[in-house]
Amino acid sequence: MYRHLPSMCLFIISLMGSLVLHAKDSTEAHIDVSAKAERRVTADRAEFQFTVLGLGESLGEAVEAATRGTDSVVLKLIALGIKKEQISTRQFTSGENRGGKAFLSSSKDYQAHIITRVVIDSLPLLAMAVTIVSEAGVMRLVAPAH
Repeated sequence: MYRHLPSMCLFIISLMGSLVLHAKDSTEAHIDVSAKAERRVTADRAEFQFTVLGLGESLGEAVEAATRGTDSVVLKLIALGIKKEQISTRQFTSGENRGGKAFLSSSKDYQAHIITRVVIDSLPLLAMAVTIVSEAGVMRLVAPAH
């Protein structure tokens, strides 16, 4: 039994050496980095649009009615502190009122729509501006889709 001891030790040493060499071959410098970042930004700008509908016996009267209604709202927004450069006409359409003419009157024969865009960079003004526009009885008040 002892006579096989030197060869057994030699076998174990060679086996350990091959394991060490194998371990050295499979280990390489490796860095694994994982991270997550989140940034919260306070909104600094709001945008909405409103539509004013004007009706009249003629196309000119419908356009005048829509213009008066739009101008009235815009003047209130400017008085609130919104700059004129932040208010712009987005779209204008006019024509015959095919769906809502009065039966015995011609007062609604024509219509005009003016869509106005408002950009506000002072968020404290936003609630007041939306209130002014909604109380003016506009046809539509929306936030544009982005």
